[in-house]
Amino acid sequence: MGMAANCLEKLIIDECCTRFGLGAHSGGLLTSGGTLANLTAMLSARRAMEDRWRGKTPAILVSEEAHYCIARAAKTMGWPPEAVIHVPTDADFRMQTERLESLYKQAMERGQQVIAVVGCACSTSTGSYDDLEAIADFCEQHDLWFHVDGAHGAAVVFSHTHAHLLKGAERANSIVLDFHKLLMAPALATALLYKNNQDSFRTFEQESAYLLDLQQDWYNSGKRTFECTKYMICAKIYGIVKTHGWDVFGENVDELYENARTFATSIAQRENLVLGAPVQSNILCFRFVEEGLTQEESNAQNAFIRQAIIERGEYYIVQTLLRGYRFLRLAVMNPFTTLTQFEELCTQIESYAKAWHESQ
Repeated sequence: MGMAANCLEKLIIDECCTRFGLGAHSGGLLTSGGTLANLTAMLSARRAMEDRWRGKTPAILVSEEAHYCIARAAKTMGWPPEAVIHVPTDADFRMQTERLESLYKQAMERGQQVIAVVGCACSTSTGSYDDLEAIADFCEQHDLWFHVDGAHGAAVVFSHTHAHLLKGAERANSIVLDFHKLLMAPALATALLYKNNQDSFRTFEQESAYLLDLQQDWYNSGKRTFECTKYMICAKIYGIVKTHGWDVFGENVDELYENARTFATSIAQRENLVLGAPVQSNILCFRFVEEGLTQEESNAQNAFIRQAIIERGEYYIVQTLLRGYRFLRLAVMNPFTTLTQFEELCTQIESYAKAWHESQ
């Protein structure tokens, strides 16, 4: 809150809107993390589409690989679990956009009113980018709210090399972008952008004497943020820009994405390591494979490997399930991570795979 904070916030938001190509009527706000930003976007969609869903059960279409905060947002709004309709993904874990029409019709036949479609840029587990252009086409055809959850991967908007992954995002009604993931800012620092800036004010519109009036004053952020009072989020971002310029964001993204591809090449050269999906971002999913093991045994082996690496304390990796198989998941967040360091991690993985047999 405060004049200085609101001025800096507008400078940052305007730059982001320009980068995404959202147009002259765009705008937005900074908020405390992607979860809150996605909730706010869904509240905006509900408000903007209320004439469509009044008297019906509202619903949204999302990828089965979407971040869990989307389902949490629906629950927070009081919607039942079936209000979140999951769209299957293809072999590369991208939304099967050709399924949208049939799922939409099935929902309508059940008495649901779909009000929005959420595209992933990128997905949480594999870092896969949905076909945003195809989603935009579908939303425009059916007059639906199009939201892009780009909390992690929309950072490529600052990259000349990877910005094409966001093709179609310029047609979205709302976009979420975390500065604390790939853009070097301390947590939490998230931008929520709107193609139509008025939508941001309508979300929490109410009549309260202390709010002075209902004019859409850009400098009064309390009218359109969930927090009402919030700390000076913009300072984290503006400090980076003032010191290094806007180009540093793209440079960081390019380095992280290039490193991830280099590490993926290293995985492909090892006999017992396989990738779970093509590498589109800074996220790699891979697993140790060994002939003669059942799926259950293989999953147990990879879980053992991950736990052993965590306990050793030199590397930090997480795990995820893809099509029932347990994968090790690595997000390349430090541009100074070297191939030598990654190859040492792979060597540890192979060593702990053998140790798993000894533990049985």
